[in-house]
Amino acid sequence: MERISLIFALIVILCGSSDEYKVGLGRSDVTGPSVEIAFMGYAQIKQRGQGIHTRQYARTFIVEDNLENRIVFVSVDAGMISHVVKRNVIGELEKKYGNLYTFDNVMISGTHTHSGPAGFHMYVLYDLTSLGFVSETFIALVHGITQSIITAHNSMVEGRIFISETEINNANINRSPWAYENNPEEEKAQYKDNTDKTLIQLRFMDKNNEKVLGAFNWFPVHATSMNSSNKLISSDNVGYASILLEQEYNINKLVGKGNFVGAFCSANLGDVSPNIKGAKCQKTGLPCDKLTSACPHKDICVASGPGRDISESTKIIGTRIYKGASFLLATRIGRELIGSVSFIHQFIDMPQQFVTYFNPKLRIHQNFTGCLPAMGYSFAAGTTDGPGAFDFTQGTTSDNPFWNAVRDFIAEPSEYDITCHGSKPILIATGRASFPYSWQPTIVPTQIFQIGDALMFGVPGEFTTMAGRRLKAQVQKITKNKDIGTQAIVCGLSNMYTSYITTPEEYEIQRYEAASTIFGPHTLSIYIEQFSKLLSAMISKSVLKPGPMPPDQDEKQISLMTKVYYDGYPYGSGFGYVIMQPKQSYNTGELLKTSFVAANPRNNLMSNKSFFYVERLNPDGNWKVVATDADWETKFMWQRVSMILGQSEIEFHWEIPKGTKSGEYRVRHNGFYRYILGGTYPYQEFEMNLTVEKDIINLYTFEANKKIEFVGAKKRKGYFKKINNDRETTPADSGIKSSHSEVSPESLSSKMSSCKYNEITRKSDNRKSSRLQTIEEEQSKLSHEEKYLLKVLKDKKLITSKQSTEDLTRIWLPNVLLRKLTQCEISRLINDWSFVNKLHLIDKIKFRYEVIASRNLKAGGGCLEYLVKWFPENILDDEWIDENNLPHHGIKIISIQNLSWKQKQFFFDH
Repeated sequence: MERISLIFALIVILCGSSDEYKVGLGRSDVTGPSVEIAFMGYAQIKQRGQGIHTRQYARTFIVEDNLENRIVFVSVDAGMISHVVKRNVIGELEKKYGNLYTFDNVMISGTHTHSGPAGFHMYVLYDLTSLGFVSETFIALVHGITQSIITAHNSMVEGRIFISETEINNANINRSPWAYENNPEEEKAQYKDNTDKTLIQLRFMDKNNEKVLGAFNWFPVHATSMNSSNKLISSDNVGYASILLEQEYNINKLVGKGNFVGAFCSANLGDVSPNIKGAKCQKTGLPCDKLTSACPHKDICVASGPGRDISESTKIIGTRIYKGASFLLATRIGRELIGSVSFIHQFIDMPQQFVTYFNPKLRIHQNFTGCLPAMGYSFAAGTTDGPGAFDFTQGTTSDNPFWNAVRDFIAEPSEYDITCHGSKPILIATGRASFPYSWQPTIVPTQIFQIGDALMFGVPGEFTTMAGRRLKAQVQKITKNKDIGTQAIVCGLSNMYTSYITTPEEYEIQRYEAASTIFGPHTLSIYIEQFSKLLSAMISKSVLKPGPMPPDQDEKQISLMTKVYYDGYPYGSGFGYVIMQPKQSYNTGELLKTSFVAANPRNNLMSNKSFFYVERLNPDGNWKVVATDADWETKFMWQRVSMILGQSEIEFHWEIPKGTKSGEYRVRHNGFYRYILGGTYPYQEFEMNLTVEKDIINLYTFEANKKIEFVGAKKRKGYFKKINNDRETTPADSGIKSSHSEVSPESLSSKMSSCKYNEITRKSDNRKSSRLQTIEEEQSKLSHEEKYLLKVLKDKKLITSKQSTEDLTRIWLPNVLLRKLTQCEISRLINDWSFVNKLHLIDKIKFRYEVIASRNLKAGGGCLEYLVKWFPENILDDEWIDENNLPHHGIKIISIQNLSWKQKQFFFDH
């Protein structure tokens, strides 16, 4: 009778009487201090932030049934979530909404990126590499998460929810297969792979099932495509997947903007790596030892991703995950969730838990207890995604007298601790350490959400593949009924971080994950029993005690990270002063670089804003932002120039995407400087204007904030005629329209006399056939001036001897005048555009310049030598000027007669 009652209760809670939901989705920036703060994940104190590649976001969904049962789930681009972050988020929400949002119905999960600032845990071990607690990181997380929940709360509408799944191959591997293989054979036989390949998606629709409101996806993979060499804030592979998904549905919106919210959340990723090429010895390329991941001759064992570098690997893995989620959204497959919304939460003291475990090897039941936290020797060895230090190796099951002495100096484990942790030799007895405050938590949160027949398990750590599978298998046992069929989702790194959770069998091998399973060999067994207890209570609608609250350590926090006291700038400049101007024109696919005198980005984190904006000029004369520092294609790198003077610089990169519209662009830099007498103040600087074209040479030159016209070919009497003083000039009798008219190659010849047409097209009629000729034959056709240019470029090593004249004419603009100047000679020109605007090298002719290359002079007293490109500005102006009037100070002229049809067309169009 009791069994029947339990099944009936389960049917009521999972199928329920509720068939209507209100849903809300939100997103907000949580990017912390981008410079000077160590990153959370690899525990490398040298991995300190130097800028931003992509921003971090919190993404939220809220679901409420018609009984007003409400849950909140937040996925955050962060290494993990700490208890104090969630506690303060709840506190902020309580101020606004009362007891609507509590510990019980709010679940916050970290994506596990290893490229975000640390210092937000208030436990010594987790805040060690950041030199203690970092309030800037903590406040950014609390504020951003809170704001994302508020946005979701304000956007709630009637909606429908669907659940679906798909397989994604070639996006993850098991980084500890030796440990996985130690699991029981009959258990492994139930699964095809040693990692889960399934992506689970919750799809949020409007009430008419027409508009997609958002999608939350769970796929097990470490966000470690960016390794410890990366020093720019990045949301890594899953963050890139979110950018792609949101850009797909938020059409023409900037990154981080738009109503559609797409999240990729943590699952059972503990032993799962995105570096699918596997681990190899760095120097020799040979495979690492399977058990220890060691290499001979003190070589380092490192895993690599599918790309040529970490950035490309991040992009590849992120794209593969995104495509799986995009497919589910496009096909609208899956089933609709119908039923009640419910939640349950309880804190437990792990060392005080008792559990009965069935030993599959001995075929007997055994009683165990949780242990005080401790980290094993293999913890210090790191992983193949991020190797550790010293001579530690994974798979270590014996201790060392020297390291034991170091351990005991910090905190000595008891005999009970050593026995309790079994095969783990204790390197750090974190549960015994208390100076200056606790090193790791002992009281942890456990939580379950239910939406219809979907169950979400908030686990406070990194479950390995088999650990997650065992939890799901236990759920199926409890909910076993053919008419119900529940879907269990492991929500990793939720609410608090307690390192890893392996199976007892994996624990025996003592790879990194096992050495970091802090509550002993039966940590997983305790969690499975606890979640079983919570699920049973949820089914029976029993009320559980909330459990002991984790201790408050706020007043004990220590931070050794220095503050920003003041900012300064070099004499003769100012904040935002442009150090390096970009080129005047770019093709899509090229990399734009520019740099500024800057202040410390920690003065203002620019949340939901940007330190840099790329803007395009609209036809109406207004500037439109097309990219920010949140875009994948942008990066900014900050460096301290002088610690004493407080001086720093920022370099900004924009890899111009294919498909970028042609037009006039500029870069805008915003920041805040700290005044030496107190207070922070904003500054802003606009870059010089530039143009972007689609895969053709741009025939414009530019000065600061003003476009000037292309110069044209050599002067020929009668070839140009004066129109008037304020209009452009055009070929005399060609019939070609003035600037920006559209002229096709077919119509061009008909509008010009044959004489002039042949003059323009000389050396280009046989362009296709010339590709088949040898390099020597091509170069023999060059004019004297072109040969001179080629020699200069080769001497400067700007092109190779194997490059053809086609490369030459595509890379270097016509009418280029080359001259070498030292840094000392040109420094004033580089830094003072107003002076350049007044520059006259000869009567009647004005010139512009562009620095195209530089090199150090060994005997130049620290100066640089620049290769400068000069442009005659007004050669098409009122006066007819012969070629003989040009200066002869080592300056050469290159004709345009080798331009391709496409280039000629563009020339005459403009």
